[in-house]
Amino acid sequence: MITGARNKDYDMFDKLDKPFVLFGENHRGYDFVDTDNQTAEKIATQYALDRLYKRIIFIGIDIKSRLNIHVKLVTSILCSSIN
Repeated sequence: MITGARNKDYDMFDKLDKPFVLFGENHRGYDFVDTDNQTAEKIATQYALDRLYKRIIFIGIDIKSRLNIHVKLVTSILCSSIN
């Protein structure tokens, strides 16, 4: 299993003589496994709502610039369903 692959790594992958799987989707045709982040977020949010959490915060990383972290307070949207 190879994680954290970058574009510059693909030439090296072509030369590997052992089977491997990438963690994360790729557009080069290599076998990969990945997670369904949207479903996981829904499950985690529902878990919190079911336990009557009052403040739920989502922290996401902008793929284009991993230094730009966006914090979004979703309490008003999500918790309105419990009031």
